[in-house]
Amino acid sequence: MSSILLSINHPKELEILKLYFKRLSFDILAAKADYKGFLQVLQYKPTIVLVEIPTVYLGIVDFIKKIRVKSTSVSSF
Repeated sequence: MSSILLSINHPKELEILKLYFKRLSFDILAAKADYKGFLQVLQYKPTIVLVEIPTVYLGIVDFIKKIRVKSTSVSSF
């Protein structure tokens, strides 16, 4: 089964995305774009990583770069 890690800052948007991907039979994991979230990516190796990048991205781009370097299960963007 496919899995998705969602890193979304707005709780309402996160719930909508969870419902949508649940209907598509994805296993869902929610995480923040921080070191703990990075470890979850390495541990669970989701098929898809969906990260919200706000206007002020404060390290989220670094988070994505670390995932791309460390995890072979995440596709290039």
